[in-house]
Amino acid sequence: MYNDKFIVSRITNPHWLTLDLDQISHVQTSKYQLAFVANTKIYSFILPANSVIEIKELISNK
Repeated sequence: MYNDKFIVSRITNPHWLTLDLDQISHVQTSKYQLAFVANTKIYSFILPANSVIEIKELISNK
């Protein structure tokens, strides 16, 4: 997160992903998965459980 933007590096995604937090909707989580809709695309990431919780909180508190 930086300046109200959600940034995913190449480590998690083959291409850099930069989204405005206002574009993110329909956030869903499970123990190791974070999924959301942004710009009519569905994004899904497999992450450590603590990262899923932290990122969901950051997106929810936008």
